[in-house]
Amino acid sequence: MWRFESPLPKKEPLSSHVNWLLEACRGKEAVIRELASALNVELFCGFSSGNGQGSFSLENELLSRISGLGLSLVLDLYPPGAEMCGEIEE
Repeated sequence: MWRFESPLPKKEPLSSHVNWLLEACRGKEAVIRELASALNVELFCGFSSGNGQGSFSLENELLSRISGLGLSLVLDLYPPGAEMCGEIEE
């Protein structure tokens, strides 16, 4: 596994974090495409919201850059727990 974590503040939009990663990979596109053609290579992003509400968007240019590398985009969503939704477990 190869892992990068964005140094940007967590409150920055998801697109800013993805853009940071793509900039960190600049100049390595051919190697990434080669790996993605032979292995399971994906861009994995986590998104959480403390109240169950929230959204994000990825601009078409950013999606094109991800696609151009031959990467899949995986979004892992973290909704709030039952206690945050007002439910009480007995």
